[in-house]
Amino acid sequence: MYRKVLGCAALLALAGCGGGGGHKQAAAGAKVKLVPFQATPPTALAAPVSPAPPCRAAQLRVTGKGLLLVPGASEGGTGTLVLRNRGPRACSLAGRPAARFVGGTAPPPQRQHALPPQPLEFPRVAPPSTVLRALAPGRSAVLSLDWSNWCPRAGAAHGGRLQPPKALRLTLPRHGGAVDAGYSSVVPCDHPGRPSTIGMRPFAPEPLTAAGGFTNVPLTVTAHPLGGGTGALRARRGQDLRFAVDLRNRSTTETVRFDGRCPLLAEKFAPVGPTEAHQLNCGAAAPIAPGKSQWFEMRVHVPGNAPLGPNGLFWRLDPVGDFGPQVVARVFVQR
Repeated sequence: MYRKVLGCAALLALAGCGGGGGHKQAAAGAKVKLVPFQATPPTALAAPVSPAPPCRAAQLRVTGKGLLLVPGASEGGTGTLVLRNRGPRACSLAGRPAARFVGGTAPPPQRQHALPPQPLEFPRVAPPSTVLRALAPGRSAVLSLDWSNWCPRAGAAHGGRLQPPKALRLTLPRHGGAVDAGYSSVVPCDHPGRPSTIGMRPFAPEPLTAAGGFTNVPLTVTAHPLGGGTGALRARRGQDLRFAVDLRNRSTTETVRFDGRCPLLAEKFAPVGPTEAHQLNCGAAAPIAPGKSQWFEMRVHVPGNAPLGPNGLFWRLDPVGDFGPQVVARVFVQR
């Protein structure tokens, strides 16, 4: 998905990208009533006030089947597992664990090296990494790694059969003990005689998810200048771009209501800029009747290193659910 985002941003410089109908629905110079932007940070993304004691192995549970490996682009594989705090109190889970595969027939030497954090693909959102200073009961952390080159030592086969490793063993930071996790497959032997390598990323907060969309009513969205009309969005480096989105109810019978789960929204200024997550201002929004629409004020920060000229703006409603509409808009950046 992230590659699609950047690819679409490149096309914006030539012809623009679609995603929700473009800018054709607003009359030029139209005066519209806007639901104000919700500037308060979302509660779901709030960081803890103070750190908790270090997590211990007995407090954590590996969810699902453990490490799920997918083949790498050239060799080895990339895997992700989730650790949940099953204890009654918050605990701190920061840094990287030590990792090695245990058991199996004549395991080769293993080497571990540190990898940088892996950014989330748009439009996924997660709390800041500081939430791991006090991982609440029932909350989870994600651990991802790259594994390559598993070559059992020569002459180790017993009866012509080799046993794979029994588990991935994680030794927690700050003397927290060890956690064993299952894994889905063994990576191939690409370089006989060389060690097996494990590239470990730091613990990261689990991305937010919801069981479904905040509404089942079909919606479309278009992006416009703040005052309405069909002109291009224009912004300056290092400042907030203020614009509007028009949410339109495409149902002929059902009304969109905002008195249930209030959705988040995700924004990304491309090709540079992180994903921003904000809360929709549901408290100021009125129900949207069938065939009607409602305009919302939006803001997104323009990075100081954004290229001058055409850039891309990606906007998605309810990035943690299933039914949120999305739009791609062209933004002209000036000094």
